[in-house]
Amino acid sequence: MNKIIEKLLLIFILLQPFLDVIAITNYNIINVFIRGLFLVFIVIYLLLSKKNIKLLIITFITCLILLTINLYLGRGLVSSISSMMKLYYIPFSILFFINIKNSMDNKIFFYVLSIYILLFLSSYIFGFGTNNYTVEDKKSGFKGVFNSINEISAIIIVLLPIVLNYLKENKKYITSILLIISTLLVALLTGTKVLMIGLFIIIIYIYIGKAIKIFKDMSNVWKIVSIISIIILLIIGMYLITYTNFYRNMIIQQRFFKSYNIFSINFVNKVLFNNRLTFLKENFLFYKKQNIIDIIFGIGYNNQSIKLVEIDLFDILFRFGIFGLISFIIPIVFIIKRININKVAIFSIILLILISLTSGHVLLSPNVSIYFGYIIFLKKK
Repeated sequence: MNKIIEKLLLIFILLQPFLDVIAITNYNIINVFIRGLFLVFIVIYLLLSKKNIKLLIITFITCLILLTINLYLGRGLVSSISSMMKLYYIPFSILFFINIKNSMDNKIFFYVLSIYILLFLSSYIFGFGTNNYTVEDKKSGFKGVFNSINEISAIIIVLLPIVLNYLKENKKYITSILLIISTLLVALLTGTKVLMIGLFIIIIYIYIGKAIKIFKDMSNVWKIVSIISIIILLIIGMYLITYTNFYRNMIIQQRFFKSYNIFSINFVNKVLFNNRLTFLKENFLFYKKQNIIDIIFGIGYNNQSIKLVEIDLFDILFRFGIFGLISFIIPIVFIIKRININKVAIFSIILLILISLTSGHVLLSPNVSIYFGYIIFLKKK
């Protein structure tokens, strides 16, 4: 039985990039159906296997309570079910993956990441992708054949540490270099700061130990040459970055908001967080004025009265209430505390959480949040 489930999981994992391509087309219902079906399969499997049954039942009951409240408040059946799927995709996925035996290795992540990058670059080379910004935005950026560049950037950043570490352990240095160059090209084309900054943080994290060891073994002459070379490369890099979409977009945003002091809260909010701190304040003021039911169970994910914060944990609090936030966090914390995850996997999960603070659409997007479960699945051996 476990072998059959592993094969189904392998197929589902490899399907992820193509489902994200379908999401931008008129056939998005296929993407929604397959990912929704997977969630239903997870719940049924866990109920039949009776593994972590207490935590499963508690999570399932809280999901039903929140769904019932949303329906009672007239928030619509389809909208409410969709919201519950987004909220509980991570908790149910983690409950599922922790109970599945794993004989797969990190090579599967390499294949998935390669597919994402190839689809993106191919769409740019052959001209069948779309831009990330409108002409009115005056910004430059390409999102290829994907629906959201924020989500694809998050997926690449989450997968990259696992893949680069896998390649390093297997001494596949040429493949590593090609992958880094390809990811850099994607980052340059998208024009988003998240992928560009994330790429450099990951490279430093994965290779800093090896670099320090090599540096220590060098002669004094080569140490001096290396330091001078690094300084020159940094200067050249800082100069070249001013010609990138990423840099130009930040300048456009800085001028639009008239925020020129890079050490000010206003700059951090407007330029780095895309005004999300303002949205956070507005949501908090709106949320605290609501009745006790809305405070406990949220104002509804599709409430049009006020814009989403696009910082996932705050959106969970305001849209699903205190009840929803607690029911989302408890299963995750409970399971992660029970298993051993290596440092690279922990680093990848931390990056995912950090991305959710600056990009949004991460913890509440099934196509991104599913990798939270995959990481635990592949690293719990």
